[in-house]
Amino acid sequence: MEAGSLLTVYPFREADRADKDRLSAVFNRGDTPAVLIRLRAGQQVTPKPGQENDNVGEYYAFSKLCTHLGCPVGLFEQQTDRLLCPCHQSQFDILQSATPIFGPAARPLPQLPIAVDDNGFFVAKGDFRQPVGPEFWEMGWR
Repeated sequence: MEAGSLLTVYPFREADRADKDRLSAVFNRGDTPAVLIRLRAGQQVTPKPGQENDNVGEYYAFSKLCTHLGCPVGLFEQQTDRLLCPCHQSQFDILQSATPIFGPAARPLPQLPIAVDDNGFFVAKGDFRQPVGPEFWEMGWR
């Protein structure tokens, strides 16, 4: 990835790799997509407490689902380091741990803890530590 770029990724459990049905289900789940972002040289994210080691150098992963209504947050404004939601114009400051700075979203985008495995591939060290998507999903209103 080039510095200042974004890539949509679909994290899955390694145990699911051998099972075609379970692996394909990853792409059908609404809470799976994430964005992998490579910052430019010299940039740093102010981490949330407990998330100081959830990145790999300049690489960070966040949920791709807006915390307002769950739209895909996939527009990256490189000059301001903001992720933009095209549905209701929420903006998330990547350098402030994807904190919303404009629009109706009230919660930051959850960060996915990542690492690099022995083969040089990015892997998730665990699940998202905060709820993914809008708050009403957590209330059982799916």
